[in-house]
Amino acid sequence: PLLAKNSVATMTAISAGESGQKAPPPVELATAESSPLISRAQSDPEEYLALSDRLSHGQWKIFALVCVLYMMNGLANLQQVLVEREPDIECKAGQPGCNKDNACDFEWQYVEQVPATVTQTYNLVCERTWMASLLGSVFYVGFAMGSLLTGAVGDRYGRRFGLIVTLAIQSCGCLSFVASRSYSLYAFLRFVTGVGAAGQIAMGCTVLSEFMPPTWRAVTCSGWINIFWSCGGVIISSVGWVADSQGWNWQAVAGFAFVCSSMQLLWICSVPETPYFLFSQEKYARSSTTLRKIDPPKTMDQERTLDALMGGQERSVLDNRASRSLKQIVHGRSLWLILLLMMFAWFATAAAYYSLNLNTGSLPGPFYLNAILNFLVEVPALLLAIPMFDRLGRRFALGSGLVVGALCMVGMTVGDWRSIDGLLRTFAFLAKFALQVSFGTVLVYTVELFPTVLRSFGLGSCSFAATMGGVVAPVVLRGHELQGLISLTAVTLLAGVGVLTYVPETLNKPMPT
Repeated sequence: PLLAKNSVATMTAISAGESGQKAPPPVELATAESSPLISRAQSDPEEYLALSDRLSHGQWKIFALVCVLYMMNGLANLQQVLVEREPDIECKAGQPGCNKDNACDFEWQYVEQVPATVTQTYNLVCERTWMASLLGSVFYVGFAMGSLLTGAVGDRYGRRFGLIVTLAIQSCGCLSFVASRSYSLYAFLRFVTGVGAAGQIAMGCTVLSEFMPPTWRAVTCSGWINIFWSCGGVIISSVGWVADSQGWNWQAVAGFAFVCSSMQLLWICSVPETPYFLFSQEKYARSSTTLRKIDPPKTMDQERTLDALMGGQERSVLDNRASRSLKQIVHGRSLWLILLLMMFAWFATAAAYYSLNLNTGSLPGPFYLNAILNFLVEVPALLLAIPMFDRLGRRFALGSGLVVGALCMVGMTVGDWRSIDGLLRTFAFLAKFALQVSFGTVLVYTVELFPTVLRSFGLGSCSFAATMGGVVAPVVLRGHELQGLISLTAVTLLAGVGVLTYVPETLNKPMPT
């Protein structure tokens, strides 16, 4: 009811009455009844993009660039599964009572003489195992810092600027730790790389979502970019396999990741600033120009929408960026509680996902084959996630993925089943499948819950929570694998129930501006 009229419409009516003219009809603003999720303006980038039912050449180009960005990010991010895995050790000859399980209590040696991993290069085994766990945690602390900083930078200086800066940071980090010669320097550079990697994920998804039509947003922003991210894991696993077979050390794998990461700087600068950010900064002419360039108008409705956007017409009285409250953005729900639940869902998804990645070395069978299968199983999961969250809803896809993933992880912790190699691998890959469905949904779900002026902050906060899950995963698994899996299973199940019972659905709802 408070949105039925605004001060502009009221003053127009008063002015018209005094001059004896018939007052023009007041501007109709969106209400809670007409738009149950948000209060939004009539002439904005969302309305224009909603008039398109297919992608233009410019939108396909941006989609392709972001897909490559995600593939290279996955390649650089997931290399730690290969280069930081625990190496095999064995007892030196002539030591009665020594075996693989208690080798640390005797004189031991590495099974592989060529240092194929960072842990072997810096002797991070036995009593120094905690230092290996710390490497993964340090990376995700940097990831958390990058998530928070990128959200603030993206909301203030623009999505394009944030994307370029974070990509440059990651490339510098990858280049430096290839040539590192000490554990301390390597750990610091892993932190730097994490800062850049987080920014790419958050900014890449935000940029793509703010150029895509609503009907294409779920497919592109959650489905295909995550498929390309998983393909990056398959590529780096294959490169690691080749490097290991040729007797190359871990720096060959890290060097490959650097080359792929730095190459993106050649083309990522061609991505323009998003029309949503320009609109939120009241740069209506530039927003309209960007839309016209990326997605030229094909109908008179699109042309009229652009003309209205050019002059900044029909803006909502709620477009006060500093004072948007939770209840103004999400009808009937407290945004702070929704944000906390989404952060918890991101935390649980990431913690369980990365724990399964790190657990790859403990699965029976060849390591590199398990690593490739571990990432390949994500592709059909994401292909399933696309129609799932587009038909059954984002909330159901995210919540059910977490619940099913937790149940599969229960199977990994049952003593009798753990002794059966084939069954253990099956449960591990099924859990990864279900969690990837959640991972494929959570990005676009989060983007659709928050308005433009808070979108990078909301996505950055959730990414921060996810990186805390990444920090926890190596700590709880290293040396306490079974207990760690049980704890993560409980957290994952609780997060799934929370999403299913409280977070609002965004399917077929307009994205807040």
